[in-house]
Amino acid sequence: MKCAVITGASSGLGAEFARETAKGGRYERIILIARRAERLEKLAKEISAPGITVCVLPLDLVSPDAAETVKKCIGADELCLLVNCAGFGKMGEVVSLGKVQRDMTELNCIALTSLCAMAAGKMREGGRIINIASIAAFVPTPNLAVYGAGKAYVLSFSKALSREVRNKGITVTAVCPGPADTEFFAVAGIEHSKLFDSLVHLSPEYVVRAALKASDKKKWVCTPHPLYKLYRVLSKLLPDRFFIRFTRA
Repeated sequence: MKCAVITGASSGLGAEFARETAKGGRYERIILIARRAERLEKLAKEISAPGITVCVLPLDLVSPDAAETVKKCIGADELCLLVNCAGFGKMGEVVSLGKVQRDMTELNCIALTSLCAMAAGKMREGGRIINIASIAAFVPTPNLAVYGAGKAYVLSFSKALSREVRNKGITVTAVCPGPADTEFFAVAGIEHSKLFDSLVHLSPEYVVRAALKASDKKKWVCTPHPLYKLYRVLSKLLPDRFFIRFTRA
């Protein structure tokens, strides 16, 4: 069976990836992963359709054996798509955030890396990996320092991995959206921010469709919305200190 695996599927971009992935009959089995089992069960009922088996895997991805657990769940199925949406951010200065910074790094970077390694070893030609990064990957962001650095890692890692696996016919795409209308801001503690309030907010549907389209086109990087594409270009042309003046969260 052709299988898709989506992490962070209980809400936001992950849930929307699940909805889009269930359309068109491309995959016969979809595995939804997150910690909140009740939300996964509700989503599984929503997207279930004839010819599609939706499996729920409640899992804490920072556990040491998480990638192996996912691999066992896939079993003999052909892994065709991995979408790494699991992750979170937290606003605050580095000296004050404490352990949450390690938690961010373990989920946003280490868990993602382990899942990519598992998937790249299991996929055949035509396999696709989509990693959710952020426009925060482009320049340093004070008060979101660890989150932004983690997303810069995801972007760099995805580009390098894409080169490593291209001879196997596997595509890796890093998606770098601007602010999306998800639970991210409430969790991060930035519901009220002049910086983020001034930016163009994107719907999960817009981001997911752009990401899947970019993956189909075998693009390394996807930056939904023209404004953020321009931001990405400018970040390569202008010094970081220019942006830091305006990107303090």
